[in-house]
Amino acid sequence: MSTAWSDSVGALARVSAEAEAEVRESTIEERGRMVARAVRAAVRIDRSRRAAGLPEGVPEPWPASTWAFLHRHARAAGAGTGLTDGRE
Repeated sequence: MSTAWSDSVGALARVSAEAEAEVRESTIEERGRMVARAVRAAVRIDRSRRAAGLPEGVPEPWPASTWAFLHRHARAAGAGTGLTDGRE
């Protein structure tokens, strides 16, 4: 992952309340188009960094709260399947 991706995610996290509401009210197809535009923008930024001779970006590590969220949902998805590691 590139710093451009990390920057894009950070920018999305700072959207206004109106924009967030607009996204929540959009269809899955509209959301898909928004994600595709964001990915294309990140690719353009990453390519321009390489063309300028800049080093490859290094993504920021995920915060502990994200890992906790993923672990919680993975445990819930694996409940009763024997796929969880037993950690709480």
